[in-house]
Amino acid sequence: MKNILFLISFLLLSVVAPVCAQLEPLFYAEGHIKNKSGKGIKATIEILSLQKIIKSDKEGKFLLGLASGSYILQISAPNYKSQKVLIQLYADTTFGVVLDPLFPGILLGEIKIKSKKNDKAQSDIAGMETLSKLTIEKMPALLGEKDPVKAFQLMPGVSRESEGSAEINVRGGGTDQNLILLDDIPLYNSTHLFGLYSTFNHLAISQATLYKGDFPVSFGGKLSSVIVLNTTDTLTKKFGGQTEVGFTSVKFSFSIPTKKHKSTLYLSGRRSFYDTLLKIFGTNNVELFAFQDYNIGYVFRPNQKNRLKLTIYHEGDAVGLTSYETSLIRASAKKNQSAFALSWRSRRTDRFKNDALIYYNKSGNQLLEEKRSQEVSYNYNFNTAIEDLGFKNTLTYDIPKL
Repeated sequence: MKNILFLISFLLLSVVAPVCAQLEPLFYAEGHIKNKSGKGIKATIEILSLQKIIKSDKEGKFLLGLASGSYILQISAPNYKSQKVLIQLYADTTFGVVLDPLFPGILLGEIKIKSKKNDKAQSDIAGMETLSKLTIEKMPALLGEKDPVKAFQLMPGVSRESEGSAEINVRGGGTDQNLILLDDIPLYNSTHLFGLYSTFNHLAISQATLYKGDFPVSFGGKLSSVIVLNTTDTLTKKFGGQTEVGFTSVKFSFSIPTKKHKSTLYLSGRRSFYDTLLKIFGTNNVELFAFQDYNIGYVFRPNQKNRLKLTIYHEGDAVGLTSYETSLIRASAKKNQSAFALSWRSRRTDRFKNDALIYYNKSGNQLLEEKRSQEVSYNYNFNTAIEDLGFKNTLTYDIPKL
């Protein structure tokens, strides 16, 4: 019996001993793959001698368990240059790898794209179009004059009165059936040079909204559409400015903080320069061709719930001809418009708010025809004017949803 047990033990040792002799100690290598900014990169790691491939996690970390020895790792990741790394694995170790970008200076970091949902089918107001200042600046411009009103001519249901005109017809309505509001001030004249440009400097406008279908009952007096233009009312921390020169005019806009985090003064304007050139290079016939518009805005926020805004607006046009060849002949057509508004916006609670506005607007036109000669002399001067003084207060309460 002892001989049989001895024989079995001898056979087992002869089989197990060679296998155990082939086993070697197992060590672990912990790696971390990063870019130059220190952010982890999800990469692929290939052990060349073993033809084994593993992947790191999204933080760039991975763990290898191998027998002792030297190994070459090839590490690769999208948009990065592949890199070979030699590791000496005779004990548990950690190491890091920094990958160089494939296109230095062009590779961008993480980009988050946010979009505001604009579901026309579920909107409370159908046919409402809103354009931001950035969108207006990207719209096509006639002779370098970017125009917030002309931008609406590219919308469905809107057409221009004539080629190159800033007047619009909405769904078959006439140009005189459009209500135009600047900071809630109703305007009577909205174009320069008989309709070639609108009277609004796009540098002063922060947002433009067109109601071409059913519009809220707070807008009354017109039949076709409502155009609401809002000037800039954000607070700035430092002085800023912008100027532009077009084929017909030069325009500017400046923002001046007057009290830190409390108030800001905005100044903007536009003026044509053809009349100046004609005076310099003119002859006996002096032609008059000029337009201008100016905006002054002052925004004061005493606290988070209240905002006071002062708006001053002026625009004017002049077209005429003066001749001194045989006699004095002068003919001109002028128009101008000035407006003033003071608004107070108060947010008492999240649901209750109050908006108060007082405004004054004056619009005038002048037609002049004069002749002075030995045979005949006359002077015709026609003047018309419209003055408008108004006050509006709106209380709003949002009913909680059940």
